[in-house]
Amino acid sequence: MNAFETRLQTAFRPSSSRVAITCGGELEGIDQLPLTLSQTLLKAAKDASSSRLIHIGPDGRQSEQSYANLLDEAKRILCGFRRLGLQPGDKIIFQCELSRDFLPAFWGAVLGGFVPVPISVPGDYAQDNASVSKVRHAWRLLGEPLVLTCAARETGIRALERFPEMNTLRAVAVETLRLQPPDDVLHEATSDDLALMMLTSGSTGVPKGVMLTHRNLVSRSAGSVQMNGFSRADISLSWMPLDHVASLIYFHLRDVFTGCTQIHVSPGYILQNPLRWLDLLERFRVTVTFAPNFAFGLINERAVEMERRHWDLSSVRFFLNGGEAVVPRTARRFMQLAAAHRVRPDSMWPAWG
Repeated sequence: MNAFETRLQTAFRPSSSRVAITCGGELEGIDQLPLTLSQTLLKAAKDASSSRLIHIGPDGRQSEQSYANLLDEAKRILCGFRRLGLQPGDKIIFQCELSRDFLPAFWGAVLGGFVPVPISVPGDYAQDNASVSKVRHAWRLLGEPLVLTCAARETGIRALERFPEMNTLRAVAVETLRLQPPDDVLHEATSDDLALMMLTSGSTGVPKGVMLTHRNLVSRSAGSVQMNGFSRADISLSWMPLDHVASLIYFHLRDVFTGCTQIHVSPGYILQNPLRWLDLLERFRVTVTFAPNFAFGLINERAVEMERRHWDLSSVRFFLNGGEAVVPRTARRFMQLAAAHRVRPDSMWPAWG
């Protein structure tokens, strides 16, 4: 039995249907946990001075910021939201692709008690496709909320006004909000307040909103840390879009909770050349990374090139594989190819999906 399997405790209910239950045990130190997401960021900004957020854009350009800088920028964006008239509990649809825009705006919303609703960004708002339909549906479902975008897309998003029901669309670019002075008056949320809404894929119908409280998100991070031994010493890397639950919740929020260095890479940069993923893992000595099964398949397709090149990937403790069905054949092939590059044999961790 491998390390992953030994962590699973399966129980079966005595009924016509059997349910597998994964139990990680009791959560330790629950009385010492932050009560809200805001408290986790404030703690990271104070205590994790040596850690960084590293942003890598679609062109490979890199920028960095400290947790203290993230907090300062979030306070400026908070000021901008308030000057637009937003009140605690108001929803904000996020249409930001770059982590350098998304993450400060996300925390600006959290600090004000507003509720971010991340949605995948359509390639072109002028097209009538599933991505545009998802934005339209969410906008109606949430009562015509503010839409947050970036300056490069602010004009394009106005194409949504061609739909009669969206002629009252309000959109603002994060660059505009950044120009405001920092607002140090933070909303005093409770642990049971709504903190984030994630939309389902809509594969079984129209997308539905999954409502997540501060308690949900803090306890999930704490449980993951306890179960897997994550710490401030880790260096994480995700290249999934931030509207994906793994990238935003499993990685970013957990990493703020631990105060570790975290790297966010634009998906397009990796998809142009999947082996760039391995380049970055080696360059930054990453310890934790994630991708769905298909991404490991993309690496497998470069088997010939992998045999010609060399990476030292010994730092990676966790290749988390989830978000879609985990295909054992794909995972095993990746581990076979990666063995020559000093990948630990127990580093592939099948996850949810």
